[in-house]
Amino acid sequence: MKERHKTNSAVFLMLVKKENNQKQILLQLRQNTGYMDNMFDMAASGHVESYEKIEDSLIREVKEEINITLSKENIKLVSFEHKASENYYNFFFTCDKFEGTLKIMEPNKCAELTWFDLNNLPANLIDHNKRAIKRLLDDIVYEIK
Repeated sequence: MKERHKTNSAVFLMLVKKENNQKQILLQLRQNTGYMDNMFDMAASGHVESYEKIEDSLIREVKEEINITLSKENIKLVSFEHKASENYYNFFFTCDKFEGTLKIMEPNKCAELTWFDLNNLPANLIDHNKRAIKRLLDDIVYEIK
């Protein structure tokens, strides 16, 4: 039997809240990972495991990285991106309700968690996250270029 081509996928949490009539997003500062260190990433992110649904992967990664519990009914897939050069899929979910207390669970990989206004993002934000936030603001799920 011919082996089928496999793809890699990652999930990202765009945790949002409203503060002083401004929408804010929680970002983490990466460190010691070997990939995009000293850059801001979404609140939590990670790879989808074999035979795992993307929503289950998101819920697992969020608990592992920032100690909160999400319910499937409170998360919404808002954007995705296909990096054809790597045959890699990034799935971006948004959520504004969770249970638990935010806490950095992997301090060796995450230097800080910080809320930013959606219209005042840090310069050192990873590019695919910049694009995903722009698509969120423009209400675009997938953009063909």
